[in-house]
Amino acid sequence: MESILISVKEFIGFGEEYTSFDSEIISDINEVFLDLYQLGVGSEEVFSIEDETSSWTDFISEEDPLFESAKTYVKKSTKLAFDPPVNSAHLEALERQIKKLEWRLTTTADSNKSES
Repeated sequence: MESILISVKEFIGFGEEYTSFDSEIISDINEVFLDLYQLGVGSEEVFSIEDETSSWTDFISEEDPLFESAKTYVKKSTKLAFDPPVNSAHLEALERQIKKLEWRLTTTADSNKSES
């Protein structure tokens, strides 16, 4: 199972063994999980992690059509919170990507709920 913390750290640019900022990254990840909960994506309750033992499938089923998009949203949103780009063009591009993902996640989650 792929660890949430480790995959987010790798996306940000840290290796698995680098743990100096784990508590800050975990805090940012958990804020993003609250955002996803409010968007109607993932588990029925607010999800959070404490360490590297939590996997993506603890949060959302691999069969869920939002699985990959939710992972991408967590990674990009955590990067924005923890290590935002210095260049304003890169910052704006990342913010646009996150907003687009939010819209897609919300739209799909809403349509999945209405079909149930």
